[in-house]
Amino acid sequence: MSLEVFTPDQKPHLADRIDALGQRLWPRFLLHGDAENWGRLLDAVAVHRILICNPDETLAAAGHSVPLVRNGTLPDLPETIGITKEVGPL
Repeated sequence: MSLEVFTPDQKPHLADRIDALGQRLWPRFLLHGDAENWGRLLDAVAVHRILICNPDETLAAAGHSVPLVRNGTLPDLPETIGITKEVGPL
């Protein structure tokens, strides 16, 4: 079976499936953490998200990333996931 990779813009009808997949697979503490407005952030960086689908468009996986400018040192890493929205590209 082959998989196909898309961006959310290419397959907007899969938006609900992305959310459902995240609710099932993400650790509960990440769903209720300090990352307010996560949906707005993901929409703003949609070009950095991927959808991996079976040929019948069954969603197999989704990848979320946020570009983060840093200097490459360990102390420069954000302490929490919520901080990425403050130091990210927005």
